[in-house]
Amino acid sequence: MATFTYSPTESVTIHPNGDVAVTDGATTVTFSKTGANKTITKTPPDPNPPVPETPVSMKLKPNGDVIHTYSDITKTPPVTVRITYRGTGDVEILTTIGQDRKMVEFNATTGVRRTKTWMDPDPEPQNWGKTDLPKGAGGSSSSNGKKRPSKKPRGSKPAKRRPSKPKPKKKKSKKRR
Repeated sequence: MATFTYSPTESVTIHPNGDVAVTDGATTVTFSKTGANKTITKTPPDPNPPVPETPVSMKLKPNGDVIHTYSDITKTPPVTVRITYRGTGDVEILTTIGQDRKMVEFNATTGVRRTKTWMDPDPEPQNWGKTDLPKGAGGSSSSNGKKRPSKKPRGSKPAKRRPSKPKPKKKKSKKRR
């Protein structure tokens, strides 16, 4: 079981059997790969907790990916969550609320979390909008997934500036009348 923490209130736990628990604030959503259900728990516990949901559809792809789709039509706009359990152990969660779409991908080995958002009917962006490394593993988060420029190696001396030669001044021409 691997737990990756991104902030004091955000984390993901990926269990060896493929189950995934995503915590955001006081809410933890657990997706069960083998039991095929979604459970929501809160801290402190909700006096009337929601019942576990079963997926609307389940697909097994030839490459080993397992896809579960959950839909809540009791909300306005409707909320659809599609979770893809990759054969590599990585997990991808696509949440659709009306026209808003948000995709989050978790790397099961490194814990790197990548996120992208867009609106229908626009196509899914090719680039990830945000990449987060888990805290406590020497990681930090970056806002756009690009590498930060490296610092100069220690012990290197700054280059000496040479004084520039003065440029000759142009003579001003007198205006003729």
